[in-house]
Amino acid sequence: MRSLRSQMTLGAVAAAAAILLAAGAILFALIHRTVMNEFDRSLLAQLQALKSQVDVEGGQVRLELDKEMLRQFGPGRGEDYFELWDGSGRVWQRSASLGAYDLARGAPGTVRAVRLPGKRRGRQALAVFQPAMDEHDGAKPPPRETPPPPVTLAVARDATAVNDVLEQIFWGLATVIAATTLGCAAILAGVVTRGLKPLHRLGNNLRGIGEHQLSQRLDAAGVPQELRPVVDGLNQLLAKLDAAFARERSLSADLAHELRTPLFGLRAKLEVALSQPRQAAAYRKTVQDCLAIVLATQGLVENLLALVRLDAGQIAARREPVRLSALLHAVWEPFAERAAARRLRVTWDDDAATVVTTDRERLRLVLSNLFDNAVSYADTGGELCIRAAPDAAAPGVEIANSGSQVAAADGARVFDRFWSGDAARAGVGTHCGLGLALAQRVMELLGHEICVATEAGGWFRVRLRFPAAPIPIPEGRAKNLPPGLSPGRCQHEQETP
Repeated sequence: MRSLRSQMTLGAVAAAAAILLAAGAILFALIHRTVMNEFDRSLLAQLQALKSQVDVEGGQVRLELDKEMLRQFGPGRGEDYFELWDGSGRVWQRSASLGAYDLARGAPGTVRAVRLPGKRRGRQALAVFQPAMDEHDGAKPPPRETPPPPVTLAVARDATAVNDVLEQIFWGLATVIAATTLGCAAILAGVVTRGLKPLHRLGNNLRGIGEHQLSQRLDAAGVPQELRPVVDGLNQLLAKLDAAFARERSLSADLAHELRTPLFGLRAKLEVALSQPRQAAAYRKTVQDCLAIVLATQGLVENLLALVRLDAGQIAARREPVRLSALLHAVWEPFAERAAARRLRVTWDDDAATVVTTDRERLRLVLSNLFDNAVSYADTGGELCIRAAPDAAAPGVEIANSGSQVAAADGARVFDRFWSGDAARAGVGTHCGLGLALAQRVMELLGHEICVATEAGGWFRVRLRFPAAPIPIPEGRAKNLPPGLSPGRCQHEQETP
């Protein structure tokens, strides 16, 4: 494909050449028409002058010419010609310049191009008329004489000089057009080259930005107005790439950190078990501990895989009516034993008639993660409240546990991947900080809302809302989702004391 510079230059030159050619053709046509019309008027005037000199005397048709006209039509001149003949084709008189050559016959009243003696180009006019009778001593002709028959007078003139002038004008115009086109091409090439310099500078600046310089931004100063949207778009793209690379580096570091902890735990337990002979019960206890660590690591990997699939848009949603109360009780059942072991007081406030339109299995995943967090991080002997609000406009679910270890200022960070409050790290090895991040992404996929209200030493509340209209996608999040799905938004709310 040709370069943008060559395309712009060739296009502009072609347009200029077409305009110049059209203008030159019109100008030449006007000049040609004006010159030839003037030439033909002169020829017709000469024809009228000669007609007045034709008369009949003694039955003979003759053309009386004065000395000036005789010299004009004389031999050797080769410029003006005339010929006079009657209806039978009998030639009564011709100019000496014709010699034995006959002028072309044709329709009267028109001027046309003809070939003259010597194959020269000329133009000819014809007139058919009744010649006048010569008077006899000032008296009218006798009545017995019949009127003479009509005769044809042809007058021709050599147009070689005129055609040569027109040809010179034609080639002069062609030369001017060609020179102007070449000049336009040179000027346009320079103008286009100068106009594309900001684009070349922009390309050079982009080539100088590597994966480690994504924090750099393109300078919009001195950039033409037409390129400003491109520069702004590229700067936004660089910002998104920088954020994506930062997330990738952070994810790699966090994932390495989170995987190192269970692997270190496994290694420590296995090394202790192998350090000296032990009873079967001790080995069984070690194997059970190792299995618990493996299961926790498996949960980390599965949650991470689910997040990756959500980000890649590989998980679609199926919408169906779901009774919130029935789903809440079904999901809570596996956690009831753990809650009892921690002596948690669980209270329910739900309406069996509350129905929402959502994806049952995706919502089950969200509730499972929220119940796991609530049971794990509630203070021992504390409380856990589960409530389903029957709001017609936007039904909701609230899962709250006492003994929150997350300060209100850190509430907005609970949805960050691999983040956990410092005081909440008592459960390292069983929780990796992906549960709420996964819940947020699934709620976005379903077009629902999720928000958190927390206060250190107080309640940690997670609220879900299911509005009838899908929530718009947040800027810069959840690209490549399946068609027709609108992800939800995350909102942090501080608990009112």
